Amino acid sequence: MPSSRRLLAVLLGLAIELSGAGCHSEPASSSQPAHAAISATGPATQPAGNREAITTTNVGSPDSATAADAIAQRANTYAKQLEPLLAERAGKTAPPATQPTQQPSKVEWIQPTAPSPALANPAADATAVSKPPREVEVAKAAAAVPAVHSELSASVRDPAATNHVATSTPITASDDLAHKLAEHVKDYPQDIAGQLDFQLLQFVRGQSVPDMPTLAGLGAEDREVLAALLDGLSNFRNVVRADNNVMLARKVRPILDAAERLRTQAELTIPTIALCTKVYNFGTYDAIEPARFVAGADSGMVVYCEVENFSSQLDGQKFWQANLREEIVLYSDQGMQVWSPDSKAPPPTIDRSRTRRHDFFMARVIKLPPSLPIGRYILKVSIVDQQVNRVAENSTTLDIVAR
Repeated sequence: MPSSRRLLAVLLGLAIELSGAGCHSEPASSSQPAHAAISATGPATQPAGNREAITTTNVGSPDSATAADAIAQRANTYAKQLEPLLAERAGKTAPPATQPTQQPSKVEWIQPTAPSPALANPAADATAVSKPPREVEVAKAAAAVPAVHSELSASVRDPAATNHVATSTPITASDDLAHKLAEHVKDYPQDIAGQLDFQLLQFVRGQSVPDMPTLAGLGAEDREVLAALLDGLSNFRNVVRADNNVMLARKVRPILDAAERLRTQAELTIPTIALCTKVYNFGTYDAIEPARFVAGADSGMVVYCEVENFSSQLDGQKFWQANLREEIVLYSDQGMQVWSPDSKAPPPTIDRSRTRRHDFFMARVIKLPPSLPIGRYILKVSIVDQQVNRVAENSTTLDIVAR
């Protein structure tokens, strides 16, 4: 660098010397030899008052060598005088030695998979302070791109990575909620809705349900309903946890068992009653339509009844057993009891099956007395489920007509 400055100073001084001292005007003299100088006439635009000839020294003559040495000496001297000034000026304007002489580009190209140099190199962070605020913000935003790009690329390559990110924070029940529900169950033990909320929270947290000591405050029917529901959910979860590819029939079996168990808790009903000439099977019979019978004649018929929501319990031989008792009473259209086929309480009907029954019907043959007068009558059927002590009733009409 000092040699370059010195050469620059020499050239600058030479140029000044040539422009100021090297080119000089001399009056034309006839005593000077004609071969000593090469004269040239000034341009046509030269002012008419300037009659001096512009002469240049012949570099091939001895006089030209002496002149060149003199010019070089003067230039060297001038350069030595000018060098301190140039050095002083350079010290004020030149950038620090630690910074590059060329202004770096403001555009920073960042490789997608490589970290930003400004973030990887602490020295680059110090130089970033000297940048304008806007440029620093742009650099920081650009530096954040590689990390996001890498994370997204990893998620695309490995779908499980996305699931890991989505489930990195476990979903747990709040202790405050558990405490609140527990206090509610303690204060209101007969509230079936509160008991359900508490049991479901225990179920979600992976604990064994139903918690029968907690359900002890409920009535027998409500306790059985919640126990059946929670048993069905627990059994369903156990089945799908053991084998998620199990057949659908096996998956839904715990739910169907829970439904059957809950069905026994529902109201006992007689959805269908019919007077028939013959009954073949469940839902298959020959109905008497219209139900008209001749007065004074023996009128025999089969009373067909379908029963729903009856209870079935396993006995000692692993048979599902139903215990139902049927009562039939004939009423006049004014509501007066006029006849019953049973002089005393009829015996119960006990049904036993190795498989729990879903379709259940009762068929009983009766004969109307011939002494019934002409008119409309109401035949009422009552069925008692003796295992759970529930009663269901239904009725149909019949007419006694003249011959």
